[in-house]
Parts: sequence; C-alpha cells; structure tokens
Amino acid sequence: MLISTRVSIWRANNQLCLYCGDPIKYRDLEIDHLIPDSTSEIELARLIGVLGLPKEFSLNGAINLVPSHHDCNRKKRATQFNEATLRYYLGIWGEKQVKIIEEKSKFERSAERDDILAKLTRQVEAGAISREEVEGLLKSIRTPDERTALSPLVLSFSRLCNDLKVAEMAQSELIDKLRITFQRPLILAEPYTFTGESLSVRLAIWNFDIDRLDPVDLSDWELLDVEPAYKLYGDNSAEALGDAINDTYNIFYAEKYGCPKCGGKVVMSGSASESGEFAIGACQQCGWEDYDS
Repeated sequence: MLISTRVSIWRANNQLCLYCGDPIKYRDLEIDHLIPDSTSEIELARLIGVLGLPKEFSLNGAINLVPSHHDCNRKKRATQFNEATLRYYLGIWGEKQVKIIEEKSKFERSAERDDILAKLTRQVEAGAISREEVEGLLKSIRTPDERTALSPLVLSFSRLCNDLKVAEMAQSELIDKLRITFQRPLILAEPYTFTGESLSVRLAIWNFDIDRLDPVDLSDWELLDVEPAYKLYGDNSAEALGDAINDTYNIFYAEKYGCPKCGGKVVMSGSASESGEFAIGACQQCGWEDYDS
C-alpha cells in the first residue's frame, strides 16, 4: 500500500485506532480490512445485500480499510465481526471518507508540484527557459492558503544505534541519500535525538511526492511519522526552520561538495522567508546559487 494512502487513512481518524480509540504512532499503524480480504465472493455478495452496501463495494476500497493497532488488529482477526458490529463500524468509517479524500488530495497536489518542478528543472538545464523566468513565475503565484501550500513535509526516521560517531555519520548519509535520490531541498528540521540505544531524525523536504519513498532502500532506518511542518511548528514554521536550513546546509552540503560549476566555496546566503522562498547557498566565486522557492 502506498505511503500516501496509509497516512491519509491514519489522519482521517485523527491518528486514532478505530477499534479502541487510542492514539497510534505511525510506526505502530496497521491498516485492517473491516470485512476480511479472505472473504469468499459468495459471502461478500451476501454481506453486501444484508448490510445495504453499494454493488461496487470492494474489499480493498477506502471504506473497508481502517487504522488500527497491531494488538487490536490481531484480536479482531481471531473474532469475525457479526453483522451488527460490521454495520456499526462501517457507519462510523463511512463518515470519514470525505476526510480521506481531502488528505489524499494534499499528497496529490504535492506530487503534482514535484512533477512540475522536475520538468522545469529539465527545461532550465536544456536552455528552453531561463532561471530568471522561473523565479519570476514562482514569485508571482499566490495560493488561497500559502501556509499549507508552501509548508514542507517533515519525515521522522529512527534506527538502532549505540555509538555517537556512528549516529552522526548515519544521519549525514541519510540526508545525502535522500537529497541525491530526490533532487529536492532537504534539511534537518531540528537537532537529532540520540539516546545511546537509538537515533531519531526529523527531515523537512519541499514539494515532494511521498510515494517516491516507497522503493527506496532505507537500510536500518524506519519511517516513524509524516506531518506538514505547519502542523508540527505552527504558523511560524518558516521562521522555525530558518536556523535548521543554515545548520544543515553548512554542515552537510556546502563544506562537503562546493560549487558544482567552478568548485569554489559555497556559503549560506539566506533563510526561510514569509513568502516561501528559501535561499540556501551561493558560490563566493562565480555567484551560482542553490535555492528553493
């Protein structure tokens, strides 16, 4: 199942288990079939009639897929819901379908921006459009809710680790891998957490199709959570991420790679702004800039 689908189902119920009502962490989330996917065609046809479900009802449709804890899911597997219980849960979950569609549309818009920016990048590299034209276009665009449209996704990762030096190297390698793979501005949203047994990292990434993360080999890393920055840090998320942009760029990118055009020294040139521009770095010799708008 796509990450965007899992997260949409999870958020539609306010990150709560449908069965017990308690909060679920993303790492503990399981998507359960209200009517088991092993149900025979004959039995499914009977239930559709008895429960008054639409003829096009699918076992893998959104109304039959609910968020649950592992333990709740396991208990439910051992006990087949009777018709009254199924009718109860289908009624509750049916009211959440609009929310699922809203959540999925947010990911779809982000995926569309990801695709558009990739195409613009290729056009700029081919010389079909100038960088100045692209900048002018992006600056002229305003959306009904800029906070939502411009807010990066914050991805929370964790892995087992009992050595501080290994932890520092591991987070650097994770940032490098995701930045190179996706060609998107990506920063440490806040300082990493090292407990002596595990390492947790929060990364912010702009204009990103979350489903592109599905085929990536993250080795020892586990995805714990996915949230827009404005939900984690409030209306001042751009300001809150400003220092993080500086720190990440200077530590993990500028000092390591230098200017891709002339090899000169790249230094931090700006930070997050209210308009959504993120001037990340510039070469001191040729003026090349690394930025996101």
